[in-house]
Amino acid sequence: MRTRLLDARLEFRTREALRALERTYGEIDDSDGLIGDVANGLAEATRRARLTARPDPVETAGWFLSHLLDDANDATDLFDYR
Repeated sequence: MRTRLLDARLEFRTREALRALERTYGEIDDSDGLIGDVANGLAEATRRARLTARPDPVETAGWFLSHLLDDANDATDLFDYR
């Protein structure tokens, strides 16, 4: 139960970090790809935390859909998200 709670917190925090990064991604010179690597690491951490935390599937689908349709989603490649 404790692990599930910690993963729920981690999932929330990584999702918030992704949002913050994506809001500024267009203003950052990422010619070396470092920021994109960080964003993809955050997406992977979010995915792994979700496997344990098991957040509400409807809320998760809503977030996922809004993320994919948002103009700011260039920071990550969530089409590879499993």
